[in-house]
Amino acid sequence: MYGAGSRGGGKDDQHDFTVRRNDGGPEVRVVFLPVPERLALKCAANGFSLNSAIPIPVELPSNSETETNLAAALGNLTIEMIVAGMIRVVCRYAAADRAGDRVSRYYRDFVLAFKPDILAEFTTATVTHIQNGAYNRAREAIAALDGLFPGSPEVTALKSMLAGEADACSEPDYIEAYRLISGGSEEAGMEKLRKFLEHNPDSWNGWFMLGWALRRLKRWKDAAACFHKSMEAGGDGPDTSNELAICLMESGDYTGARRLLESALSVDSENTKLISNLAILELKTSRDAEAETLFRKVLDIDPNDPIANRFFSVR
Repeated sequence: MYGAGSRGGGKDDQHDFTVRRNDGGPEVRVVFLPVPERLALKCAANGFSLNSAIPIPVELPSNSETETNLAAALGNLTIEMIVAGMIRVVCRYAAADRAGDRVSRYYRDFVLAFKPDILAEFTTATVTHIQNGAYNRAREAIAALDGLFPGSPEVTALKSMLAGEADACSEPDYIEAYRLISGGSEEAGMEKLRKFLEHNPDSWNGWFMLGWALRRLKRWKDAAACFHKSMEAGGDGPDTSNELAICLMESGDYTGARRLLESALSVDSENTKLISNLAILELKTSRDAEAETLFRKVLDIDPNDPIANRFFSVR
């Protein structure tokens, strides 16, 4: 699975590196290779194609014969080897707080184009690892998801299961609630969560996940109440603020939503989810020029952001 590696990420970090796996498995080596023209022509999916100017990271077993004969490795290169290498690099960028770097975004876009179901796949794997007590393997999977889907409520909820390996968030009701909600069975998941919260009323994670389920069902006011409780219990980070702001915005409380988004941006100024939601709020309050400025800022950070691009495509 995918940990952050032994060094920080960055655009000057496109050099071979070794990763010691958290789950006790053998070390792996990530080798950066030039993009052969024949491979660039083949690697296209969902509108994405390789940029021949950016080296491709490939995951190989450490100290293997393949590593010492890269020409042979190129001849046997598979998309799976490239995707694994790219996830390793994305994790390193995320660990260094550089998820918005151009190269990191490029690798992330590649992975999502070729593995569009990776969120569901890794989520299932993570929950299974937690249920089996394989916490190091779960951490590896969550590190990958955190790099690929920064700030998503799914990943925030998953992280809470590892806040303490023996604490409340490892209870069966909590884990099953996550599995149900992430799979689209919100009502069944909420029943599990309510049982969990009866015994753990001060769990900010539990209130966050309940709010997430209600928000998915568009029960904005009920969701907002849960996110408020989550913040009161200590879950007052940018992710919770963003979720609560969405609920307030949809309920018509634009002042409250603005206050939350601006406060969260003072902590995480390049969070494109926060900036996009503030831009949407500007649109709702007929401040189109301000919205355009914010969407342009989003595109400066992530040129492929779908919400910002949609804004300019309809103008």
